Amino acid sequence: MAAQDLATYSVGKPTHEELQGTWITSNEDFARLSPDWNQLLARTGHENAFLTFEWMFTWWRHFGRGKKLALIVIRAEGRVIGIAPFYISQRFGLARCMAFIADEHVGSDHLDVLAAPGCEASVVAKLASMLLSRLRAWDCIRLGEVGKDSLAAGLCGRLVAKGMTCNEAPASTCPYMELPASFEEYLAGATANLRQSFRRRSRKVQEAGSVDFVVLSEPAAVESGFSELLRLHRLRFQQLAQDSVFLKAGLTEFQKDALHAMAAQGLVRLFLLRVNGESIAAQYGFSLGRSFQAYQSGMHPEWAKYGVGLLTMGNAIREAIASGHTMFDFLRGCESYKSRWAHLTRQNWTFRVFSHRPAGVTLRLAFQAAEAMHRAAKVLKKACERAD
Repeated sequence: MAAQDLATYSVGKPTHEELQGTWITSNEDFARLSPDWNQLLARTGHENAFLTFEWMFTWWRHFGRGKKLALIVIRAEGRVIGIAPFYISQRFGLARCMAFIADEHVGSDHLDVLAAPGCEASVVAKLASMLLSRLRAWDCIRLGEVGKDSLAAGLCGRLVAKGMTCNEAPASTCPYMELPASFEEYLAGATANLRQSFRRRSRKVQEAGSVDFVVLSEPAAVESGFSELLRLHRLRFQQLAQDSVFLKAGLTEFQKDALHAMAAQGLVRLFLLRVNGESIAAQYGFSLGRSFQAYQSGMHPEWAKYGVGLLTMGNAIREAIASGHTMFDFLRGCESYKSRWAHLTRQNWTFRVFSHRPAGVTLRLAFQAAEAMHRAAKVLKKACERAD
């Protein structure tokens, strides 16, 4: 449902007036939500590791300093039927911006509000009423990396219907593919170039030695394999003479803690391509329901000429199919290697809702001015390119 559609949806049962809403502002109360959170997530049908309690709570522990927790829990007869995972931070000195937990630094995609099936409209209505009752607490609500048909978009539509101002803009593009019943069926439907490259490079690597493709999912094995992923990722970026966000200070510690928490829930898959017992390429991702999300990778630069990146991805897809997945999500970014495998895309969006208080109006005007300057710069760049 798009933002403008959900604002006019009839509220189902229970009505939003009958729901109980609670603001969660302490780490201790956040921690106690763990069982209710993941039970609700399972009911929603969201197969997205970035919406799990483990991912979001770990992010908050690592990056929540200087921010205010503003998580909203909606209950019906004592049972949790809705969660809005929000926090508030100061922007530009005075403006208070509300946003999704885990929205920065770590590449979380497809974020959203959680609501039990059949209760979506009433949860959104309750959330809107709670946000409107606390207009002194926020000046802007920025909900990034969400779908146009998400409940987050619907919440923004509800706030617009109540008189708020909203801006929406495209965010990341996420390639993905629907998986067939077998990898052979997938290759048969792929381009001849990809099919031939995969088979040729498989033979080439096998000529170099004894080849193993290892799938790790047990917590201890995953944590050990993660060190190999980091090593290979670092080597690859050193060879490219580029910096990797994945290796920045603070982010590696977050990744290790998140991996530990999520592996304990069976959500992590780590694939290693080994030749003669040595790991030469790795792929790291998340398995939830029937969806696999490819998150990070690494390879030894000396083996790049063998196409081990392509081989590792192909074998990860083969394993995803064999283990019952029907969706393979490459997450944000339209890198060329993704388009070789995937021919479908999802567009993420960013919605910004501004209050009518002075700081909210100032923030809206500043944002509009920045957008106008960005558009003018693009026009000027194209004009210069034509002139050349």
